[in-house]
Amino acid sequence: MSPKVYDPLPPLPEECEGRYILDTPQLVEMLSLASAQTVYTWNKNRTGPPFYNTGKGLRFKCREVMAWFNSRKGVLDKESSRKSADELDLNETAQLIGLSRIELQEAIRKGTAPPYRVNGRSIHWIRAEVEAWMAEQS
Repeated sequence: MSPKVYDPLPPLPEECEGRYILDTPQLVEMLSLASAQTVYTWNKNRTGPPFYNTGKGLRFKCREVMAWFNSRKGVLDKESSRKSADELDLNETAQLIGLSRIELQEAIRKGTAPPYRVNGRSIHWIRAEVEAWMAEQS
């Protein structure tokens, strides 16, 4: 009887860049996520990629992550929190209009802040709208 010959593993996807195992920060970087909290929320809700708890944190097999990512690509595109170049976050808007972060938050509560948009739990401004608001205030 001849020994069994196993097929070699298929090559890693390009996105893995030679890494077989990813830790949480590497996963956040690879998927361009806003923070590690996104990964922890996915795992808590059992909606994220398969993971392995090593006692020192979560580990992910890159192949499994890419398979999960590709199966959810349309959903993730809609959920994506990546912003375009003309969108400003709280800190950028505060800096642009010359307020501190806390002063801008207070202006939002009072209703005197530049017009903003809410997307889920995040808030952002459009640069052109903020600049128009600043021109009106002058």
